[in-house]
Amino acid sequence: MKSAFLLLISLGLTACNFSGLFNSSPQVSPKTLTQPSTASLSTPSALLGSVGGVSITQEDLDTETKKEIDAINNQWAQKKLHLLWAGFEDAVNDRLIQQKAGAEGLSPELLVKREILEKVKKPTTEELKSFYKTNAHIIQVNFETARPHIEREVLKQRRSELEMAFLAGLRAQNNVEYQLPVPELPRQTMPKAPAPFTGPKNAQVVLVEFGDFECPYCAQAHRVVKELRELYPDELRVEYRHFPLEQHTRATPAALASQCANEQGMFWKYHDYLYENPQALSDENFTQYAKKLKLNLDQFQICLKSGRAAAAVKRDTDIARKLGVDGTPSIYINGIKLIGLLPLPLIRVIIDHELKQQPGRG
Repeated sequence: MKSAFLLLISLGLTACNFSGLFNSSPQVSPKTLTQPSTASLSTPSALLGSVGGVSITQEDLDTETKKEIDAINNQWAQKKLHLLWAGFEDAVNDRLIQQKAGAEGLSPELLVKREILEKVKKPTTEELKSFYKTNAHIIQVNFETARPHIEREVLKQRRSELEMAFLAGLRAQNNVEYQLPVPELPRQTMPKAPAPFTGPKNAQVVLVEFGDFECPYCAQAHRVVKELRELYPDELRVEYRHFPLEQHTRATPAALASQCANEQGMFWKYHDYLYENPQALSDENFTQYAKKLKLNLDQFQICLKSGRAAAAVKRDTDIARKLGVDGTPSIYINGIKLIGLLPLPLIRVIIDHELKQQPGRG
């Protein structure tokens, strides 16, 4: 049963300013083409061809080309893993519904009709108008024109919520274990420069996030990472690095304010205020958050004017560009770059796999 619970999260659209993977293609003369090799490109020693009798392997390619190949391999490996997870979720839900229906002497269709479809309540005019008022800046047509579309969306949302609750109830009565095959994913060497972190200093797994406080996808990532911190309190260290995007005019000021909170040991609580109040990123808001955390306001203002915070943000931005970061959030787990914001269960599969690879673990 495919449901909102199983919706695939787009691997290419869950980031702010996420650029395309392919920017250009080299022109190849037909005269240079020969019979294709049957060698696998999964190994660096794979033979690509020869010139003047001298072999050229993948190891001989220039650094930038090898980086692009790693990025492509990473993207497709994670996409396959994502599809395996989604297919598994579908199969689990179908199995649970069939078991429940069989136990009650019903067909799966009748069970779904009784537990979900018949419980979807049609929205009232007042509810539709309330939805319209909240989203008028996006809808941009009058209420009567938008009404049938709004009603469809509200009905769809209500069905999804009932569906998710029903499936969650079935799952609570049955143990679901993930044993997805995690491929060997390309890794990058992560920087040693200082950054705010939470969790054990010598944790087995290190998650590095490059974020932008004005990016809506980073706000989603914030919730996911916060849950990961709670799930792996003794195994996971989370580092935060700044990558404010030019189109987000309040992202850099927010990053500077968070760095100044960091100087007083309050980075993570300040970080949470910023992500949980995305519409409140004015200078006045920054001062209010500092007051709530009982920061020394004089020191806070001195820090903002000193240039120290700006230097820290620039350092993170330079590191991000060297790694090839072009959008936010960009998340790395032990040097493995996640493609988009993967679903929490899938991130957990990768973290659990990393823990098993540690000496003496698993």
